[in-house]
Amino acid sequence: MLERYFVKPSTVDRIRACWLAPQIERYVEWMETEGYAIRNIYHRVPMLYRFAEFAKQHGSPRRGWIGAVGPRTVG
Repeated sequence: MLERYFVKPSTVDRIRACWLAPQIERYVEWMETEGYAIRNIYHRVPMLYRFAEFAKQHGSPRRGWIGAVGPRTVG
């Protein structure tokens, strides 16, 4: 999925090595199905990656709490 939006294999590998990679990929899939513009995906994924790195540096990555976080539909 990420290969559709990022040309450099090193970028895709870096994102996939991130502790939030499964959630980021799921978010990309959700944005794609919701019809988000490519530029939105292209800008949001690096922001999520930077957030994950920030959280990791500050001791926050706990897989248990992040499972509940993700795109929600309001209806």
